[in-house]
Amino acid sequence: MQHMKALKPARKPGSRTAVLVIVAVACGFLGTYFLTASHAATPTLSKEVESGTVSSPAGSANDTTASGGKAVKFNSGSTADACSSFPALPATKPTAANSGIPAGTTLTDAGSITVTTAGTVVDAMNVSGGITVSADNVTIKNSKITTSGYYGISIGSGVTGTKILHNEIYTASGGYTGIAGDGPNETICGNYVHGWENGMTLTGGDMMVQANFIEKLQSNQSGPHYDGIELYAGSHNQFWGNNIMMTDPGGNWLEETGAINVTGQWSVVDDTLIHGNWLGGGSFTLNLDDGQGYAVTNLSITDNSFYGSGPAGHAQYGPARESELATTWSGNTWSDTGQTVTP
Repeated sequence: MQHMKALKPARKPGSRTAVLVIVAVACGFLGTYFLTASHAATPTLSKEVESGTVSSPAGSANDTTASGGKAVKFNSGSTADACSSFPALPATKPTAANSGIPAGTTLTDAGSITVTTAGTVVDAMNVSGGITVSADNVTIKNSKITTSGYYGISIGSGVTGTKILHNEIYTASGGYTGIAGDGPNETICGNYVHGWENGMTLTGGDMMVQANFIEKLQSNQSGPHYDGIELYAGSHNQFWGNNIMMTDPGGNWLEETGAINVTGQWSVVDDTLIHGNWLGGGSFTLNLDDGQGYAVTNLSITDNSFYGSGPAGHAQYGPARESELATTWSGNTWSDTGQTVTP
């Protein structure tokens, strides 16, 4: 596996009363020891989770001492481990403070990068320009991508297995999209994407998009159509625990297109799950459309928090366009009131 950067060292990161007191203190020390030895002092519960779904603020974690090799992991207060298992909800809402490049990362400067070797790892780079991925099983992580170009990261058609983890992807000039994913089997997690007309444009299928933060959209084109995430083609896609705020760089809500846009533009879009996200803004916060030539089928929208309150929140018209396309709509609430979102 080719690495763009050498591996970094790990972070460092005299009476009856007296007798009773002594016994109590001894029991306390013994209790602390046994709790620690049994892992009970850590926020992990070794129970079988492989056959069920674990919801926030808990998640699943690998644990060889647990039946099935999985454990329930409770809220750690950060998104540092939000990309350790898939699919899973982050322990806390992704924000600019806790998503993107991990704290303490030292970056190495680089210009634009084109990856042509399978298995390449781009790690801890400060990229002035875009990244083009033209080979399979490439990982881009812990890096800052700043460009005035059309794309921040562009994944070629048919390129498979790309992982984009814990990066900041930014443009000051309002380029078209932060991540353009045209290949199947992509994993996009823990990124902070801002300054673009569209946070992500995805068409490949079999994608896992988890725990990203998208905000402060802008465009250098006339008549822009802003989107947090655009899904125009491909089946078997999951969107878990992303925070998508359709705001401009000044923090004002944009009432244009959608936080998530699911449109059958270039192929049938089948088997899509939008689960546990924080969503707000847009013409409709969810722009659902099967009128562009291809059907949108088997669409599930569950347990999402919509910014604001009913009936429209911070969107111009409402929470969802063509809401009848949702095969399942359940557990969605307004952030300000906790009331159920009625599409």
